[in-house]
Amino acid sequence: MRSGATPSYSASYVDSETGETFLAGIRASRHRGARRFQQRTLSVVSLVAGTVAAHATVAMAAGMLPASEAGQHVETFAALAAVALGVAFLQRRFRRRPLDAAATAGQSRAALEVSERRFRMVTETAPVLLWLTDRDGAVTFVNDGWLEFSGQPPESLLGNGWTQLVHPDERMRMFTSWRAAFEARRRFVAECRFRRIDGEYRWLLSTGVPRVDPEEGFAGYAGSCVDVTEQRRASADRERFFTLSLDMLTIGDFDGRLLRLNAAWERTLGHRVDDMQGRPFLDFVHVDDHAASMAVMERLRAGNDLVAFENRYRCRDGSYRWMSWRATTYPDERLIYAAARDVTAEKEAAVALAAACDRALEGARIKSQFLADIGHEIRTPMNGVIGMTDLALGTELTPEQREYLEVVRSSAAALLRLMNDVLDLSRTDAGRLRLEPMPFAPRDHLLDAVKPLAAGARTKGLALFAEVGPEVPTTVVGDPGRIRQVLLNLLVNGVKFTAVVETRAHGVVLEYTVRDTGIGVAAEQHGAIFEALEQADASTTRRAAGKGRGLAISRQLVELMGGTLWMRSAAGTGTTFGFTVPVRRGVAIALEVEPDAAARRARSGVRVLLVDDDAANRLLAVRVLEEHGHTVETVDTGRAAVGAMAERPFDVVLMDVEMPDLDGPEATKAIRARERGVAARVPIIALTAQAVTGDRERCIGAGMDAYLAKPAAAELLATIDRLVRRAPEHPAPSPSDR
Repeated sequence: MRSGATPSYSASYVDSETGETFLAGIRASRHRGARRFQQRTLSVVSLVAGTVAAHATVAMAAGMLPASEAGQHVETFAALAAVALGVAFLQRRFRRRPLDAAATAGQSRAALEVSERRFRMVTETAPVLLWLTDRDGAVTFVNDGWLEFSGQPPESLLGNGWTQLVHPDERMRMFTSWRAAFEARRRFVAECRFRRIDGEYRWLLSTGVPRVDPEEGFAGYAGSCVDVTEQRRASADRERFFTLSLDMLTIGDFDGRLLRLNAAWERTLGHRVDDMQGRPFLDFVHVDDHAASMAVMERLRAGNDLVAFENRYRCRDGSYRWMSWRATTYPDERLIYAAARDVTAEKEAAVALAAACDRALEGARIKSQFLADIGHEIRTPMNGVIGMTDLALGTELTPEQREYLEVVRSSAAALLRLMNDVLDLSRTDAGRLRLEPMPFAPRDHLLDAVKPLAAGARTKGLALFAEVGPEVPTTVVGDPGRIRQVLLNLLVNGVKFTAVVETRAHGVVLEYTVRDTGIGVAAEQHGAIFEALEQADASTTRRAAGKGRGLAISRQLVELMGGTLWMRSAAGTGTTFGFTVPVRRGVAIALEVEPDAAARRARSGVRVLLVDDDAANRLLAVRVLEEHGHTVETVDTGRAAVGAMAERPFDVVLMDVEMPDLDGPEATKAIRARERGVAARVPIIALTAQAVTGDRERCIGAGMDAYLAKPAAAELLATIDRLVRRAPEHPAPSPSDR
């Protein structure tokens, strides 16, 4: 026999060549007792061999028996078959050798003794329980295995005594099944519980086959019993898990048919299990998922160990539910084992979450746009208020008038800072705040940030110090506007709460510290002080005004720049704020110092086209520009600006962004389109009171050269000076250009 091959065994020994040879020997024997004993021996040997081999094959296929142990059982069968062959060989010798009666009788007795010993060896060492019956069905023989199993003497099990071991609940069923098989002379197979010596009932698989005497016909049954309790328990455990699983479990074939399903299928989809078993799984899959599901089937057929995928299955009511699958394959058996979990709720939750996120983002966008619009509406008149106040302060005034105007300007500036804070909070919440890296000089930058607060500090009788460490580079690259904003927020707090304020900057990674000697912050309030609209002292009698916006905005700005904002403070001991900002070393900036006003006037006389739909803004800009010696022409629409540029030469254009009819970016595109093929390119500066995220990019993308937020008188003059000096001379447009 080939190693690893699974033999096929005949149910009855009379069908084998060995059996035929043995029976021929029996017919040649002169001793009837020897013939019957030899017949019984071969019957038992064949039955034991078949039982052992069949049991080993089934157990190995079910995964209950390792291949090595199954091989040992097959080896036992081989030994038993060898005994049977030995008996048959003896009978051949008896048939072939003609002896006298005495010699024949002697040799027959010797052969009988040999067969007896071999029979005892087989029955005593067989790993199963063996039994024989007579032609009336009464048990006439049991092997010693029954004694070890039941603890009962073998003679107590003869006849019908064996039934006392059968479980009372199964005794009638077992006896009825046995009598039916016996009367029909057919193979007998049954499983029932037998009481073991320790009182435990064990499941035994009983198998019996008819014995046939060549001369007398039916002689009874030869049978065996095998303990299959552990196999049944393992099978029952698997069945319980299969039944109780909340997940949908299935076994399918390579043709895509559902061979077995657990109860979870009916609970989930509503279809009866019997209605689904045997049908192709595609009958229940959403048509849009057919192609993807068949691609998974191909991967499984190709032998992929574990495949994960999702598809939709149709419910009994016509709806569909999402299933998340894990599947593995057994190519030798052409079977696929799979488990599915209903993830419809998770899918719906993900869709709902995405929709909620979209709504939240849209809400944030609408809020930001609303605030930007409000900011535009506030900035526009505020630009006029501050600008006109500055112009008025430049005239001859009485001390009382100057005091009033300075209060107006200070109040307007405070209102503008409030609007900027609200806009910045909105932008940071929406993640739309952008940085603008550029070269700047940290020393000059720090001094410029401190100067606006010096007068207020002196008014309160405070000492304000600024210091820059020697290791700070001359030029770095960062966002000076946002660093200035954070510094001003911290400095304003310092001036508000203290008697002494110190400001220092250190290192290439700029570290700013602002220390005051004010009221301090209690330890339990440190975490809340950086939250928006939170204050350390929120009582109606607090000593300082403010709504807690500055620190929240400052922290978000510092984190946006990649730095950290920190605080050290205790109640009554003052506060130290610090923040770090990573910067890059920059190229040294050459600062041009004007020796006197005459040099400044040398660059005056710039021809300016001012485009703004607000009359107050136009008036303010004209006054500021004319005061610095520039020539200004105004228009109130983008379309008028395009026409003016086509008719007259200008050195620079100041373009409002938000205008009716044709806005600033569109007007700029039209102007740039006319300049194609012309060497001269007129600088265009965007002026806006809105200053929302994305506006700068939109303006620069349209062809503008700079972007300024109103009010920006000083910055506007500097920008005009920079752009006009950089631009080449502008020749007058030719008639063809017009």
